Amino acid sequence: MIVTRIAPSSTGKFAHIGNIRTMLYNYFLAKRHNGKFIIRLEDTDRERYVPEFLQYFKETCDWLGLVPDYSYWNPDPNIGSFIQSERNYSDKIKYLIDNGYAYYAFDSKDDLEILKSKGLKYDASTRMNMYNSLTNPNVDINKTPYVVRFAVTADQNITFTDSILGDITINTNTLDDKVLLKSNGIGSYHLCNVSDDHDMGVTHVLRGVEWISSTPFHILVYKAFGWNIPTFAHLPLIMNPDGKGKLSKRTAAKYGIPIAPIGYTDDNGVYQMGWKDIGYEPHAFMNALALIGWNPGHDKEVMTMDDMISSFTLDRVHKAGARFDMAKATWINSQWIQSLVSDDYLTKDVTDKLKNLTFDQRNALINETKKRCNFQKDFAPIVDNLFTRKDNVNIDDSEMTTLDGVIKSLDMITDWRFDNISNAITDYITNSGLKSGKVLGLLRKTVVYNTQGIDVKNSMFILGKTEVLNRLKGYLVSNII
Repeated sequence: MIVTRIAPSSTGKFAHIGNIRTMLYNYFLAKRHNGKFIIRLEDTDRERYVPEFLQYFKETCDWLGLVPDYSYWNPDPNIGSFIQSERNYSDKIKYLIDNGYAYYAFDSKDDLEILKSKGLKYDASTRMNMYNSLTNPNVDINKTPYVVRFAVTADQNITFTDSILGDITINTNTLDDKVLLKSNGIGSYHLCNVSDDHDMGVTHVLRGVEWISSTPFHILVYKAFGWNIPTFAHLPLIMNPDGKGKLSKRTAAKYGIPIAPIGYTDDNGVYQMGWKDIGYEPHAFMNALALIGWNPGHDKEVMTMDDMISSFTLDRVHKAGARFDMAKATWINSQWIQSLVSDDYLTKDVTDKLKNLTFDQRNALINETKKRCNFQKDFAPIVDNLFTRKDNVNIDDSEMTTLDGVIKSLDMITDWRFDNISNAITDYITNSGLKSGKVLGLLRKTVVYNTQGIDVKNSMFILGKTEVLNRLKGYLVSNII
């Protein structure tokens, strides 16, 4: 069974949309194969720990409608806590030390700075010149501060097959003896990540391409324990709209792109809006985000969750970074707006305006308005504009004559339906010899009052015969006065 995971780090106040895309791909892969998707918390960086992130990430999942099989708020009782700081890794550390894969290191910060200043790293070529249990086996670890490091074997090629990027080989001479246990007694990311993936049965590790350099080290840890190595897939970066550089918090603000799915309060106490705040539907947000770096293999761009799950394969994930397209995201949201049921749009203010409409008028209003909305919040202003009378615009004598003729044609309609309205206007245009654009343009500015919104014939049907004729006759009265 395929098991995937997302392991957000609680070192910030928000989740980057790149992390959300990673979560989606993990979710898609697991659910396509009837597997399990889990969410655990990586909180070993206690100096930068942000406690409110835990609730933030859960609320993000709630908004998206993503329900993990297990999570740090709903863990598997057979595994234990899904929060790393609450898990015990002492047996893993002991095993690695006892079997020669790891060692204690007692070096001071000054010692490490000197090593770094020489352009060297802590590895097979330098470890025997450092202060550690290999060079000083008699040091009392109960009295001396220490970290535990993994002993990376020198000059060994580590080859793995990335499901997106193909075969990758990295020599261990590029790696350092990474810390497994920090001086505060907390396991490092590299130990906890591998240990938790194994203990939680993770079979496929999908993560950002920036983690690819850590993969050979993780493989060494897997091999040291004799564990099965999961399938790795490193996802492309989300690039700025101009294709230059990774989309960051700073560049996202420059391009007007929300960097977070839902809003958050930053370190300066300023609320930063997320996609939810702007008005994006959660399905539309996921739909747009998923298409950044993934080709579903068909021309359908507006997809349900089931569509995305059934279409998702790793071989269709891009190798190179993918540009962020805000215009496309907005278009996708507009398409989702059109697919939503009518009552989703009806605030009390809107409902009050519709109470005197017939069933057909109500449906026409909702359907025609949805076509003109990018966001749900666009709905009410369009309705308000249609039902709010405005001051009469200036019209000349010839236009007054035209209005008089149109009024007479409309007044003859006994069944106020769209087809009958359209036919009456068409007949008047034909009989008068006037151009269609002139007549419809005049009706738009005298009935609808502007050049935007619902088309004039549908507007007239929705408003009803009495309201339309009253608006038009108001010009004739004004002219007589």
